[in-house]
Amino acid sequence: MQSNHQTKRPVTKTRVSFAINKNLYDRFRKVADKDMRKYSNIVESSLNRYVQSKIWETDILQKNMWCLWILVDRAGWSRSPMSPMLKERLNN
Repeated sequence: MQSNHQTKRPVTKTRVSFAINKNLYDRFRKVADKDMRKYSNIVESSLNRYVQSKIWETDILQKNMWCLWILVDRAGWSRSPMSPMLKERLNN
């Protein structure tokens, strides 16, 4: 015997508002409607791509800094151990 009792899912999304150019919004709506896509899905995927690109850039920057420090250290150009600031940036 099944019951009609539904379990609540945890809330994973939040409602936000943005102020954008009216002409841009009108063009956005026209294109999204033509593709029959939900506005929120388009905005969410764009935000996700933006954040992921910044995370990727940060990872690449940290790896490049680490490689540069190793090269400087192995070449004997470094007269001091790795600076605390550089260590902190590489560990984050």
